Amino acid sequence: MWLSGISLVTWFLLDDLPAPSNFKSGLYFQASSVALARPKPVRTAFRFPFVAYRHRSTVSVWGRDATSDKQLVTVQRRHGKKGAWRTVARVQSNQYGIFKATLRLKAAKNDWLRAAATGSGKSLAFSLTPPRG
Repeated sequence: MWLSGISLVTWFLLDDLPAPSNFKSGLYFQASSVALARPKPVRTAFRFPFVAYRHRSTVSVWGRDATSDKQLVTVQRRHGKKGAWRTVARVQSNQYGIFKATLRLKAAKNDWLRAAATGSGKSLAFSLTPPRG
């Protein structure tokens, strides 16, 4: 969206509507109040978006830290679904918290990447396995 020039995104509801409604697209599970609502995992992706795409000998990454300001963002890799996360790069975000880089990194399709930044925590892990066409 950022590359397309979109400056505003809105979300329909913060929390799910109670049954029998089919609207379950909130960032929180339905509760008697937003203060009591549990966040859904997608909230992390909404708050700290991060994507990574594998090429021959590089990986393209893009994201926006949750503080939306200039930060040093750490990119970490994990082989497979289990194992230790290891730092593979540090990328500087701009004054809006947006970072974009092409990393010289030989990565396998079963690798996962994530980002971490002070005040932002960690993004959700992003699989380098290409989706089926």
